[in-house]
Amino acid sequence: MAEQRVREWTGHWGEPVRVTEVSEVVFRYRVPGRLRNGQDGRAAAADEATDLAWTAVFGGWANWLGGQVMELLTRVGVRLFDRKAARYRALVRAPAAAEAVRFADVVNEDGRLWLVWSARRMAVLEVAEDSMSVRWQGASPTWLDRRGLRWPDGGRVWLPERIFHD
Repeated sequence: MAEQRVREWTGHWGEPVRVTEVSEVVFRYRVPGRLRNGQDGRAAAADEATDLAWTAVFGGWANWLGGQVMELLTRVGVRLFDRKAARYRALVRAPAAAEAVRFADVVNEDGRLWLVWSARRMAVLEVAEDSMSVRWQGASPTWLDRRGLRWPDGGRVWLPERIFHD
């Protein structure tokens, strides 16, 4: 049903389109100034410094260390045991202001998201039961292979192959 609504939305494009759901795709970032999860690296460093300062003031070193260990174990556990998440992992490698980064930021947001593309255009749409909204759109990047995209500004994205087969 949602796929059909997305196809109908592209009717004014006047060319054949491909459609796939990208709601479960999670991007990893290789972008200057960003952490691997896409968070602003400078803001994360400031948050960490603030946390450390409060911990030092209130003497909760054991509590802080325990929290760090638990966070590490959680991250490792997710990587080792969440095979489904691994099937939907994507990568963006680009300059900080690149179109590929804007695309990845939108796909990383919550919502029922669909990627639709043609030879000349590409869009990410959010489809709800009673509405549909454009979250991102632009000129279609160059497909490097079955899952890699390259924008003219040098940004590159690799999507999980699995989204094209489910």
